[in-house]
Amino acid sequence: MASSRKITVALLAIIMLLSYNFSEAQDCVNDLENLAACTTAIGGNGTVSTPSNQCCTALKSTSSDCICNAVRTVTALPSKCGLPSITCPGNSLPK
Repeated sequence: MASSRKITVALLAIIMLLSYNFSEAQDCVNDLENLAACTTAIGGNGTVSTPSNQCCTALKSTSSDCICNAVRTVTALPSKCGLPSITCPGNSLPK
């Protein structure tokens, strides 16, 4: 499961590099990689446990634009692969 999270972070990094100007993209990629510290606080069923200090520090240093753009990009991927859209019942994704 940890390796799939690393793959996800790497995929987000590539997407962000292709989506933004290089300097901003690199900063965002670094921030998203740092957010890997938060994976232990996120349960597979949508529950969130107490995050580590490292996770909180990473969140504090990551811009909301970076996080929102990554979420938007990830939710757009299924249609590019001919798959159904991602839906998150009970949650609205950032616009």
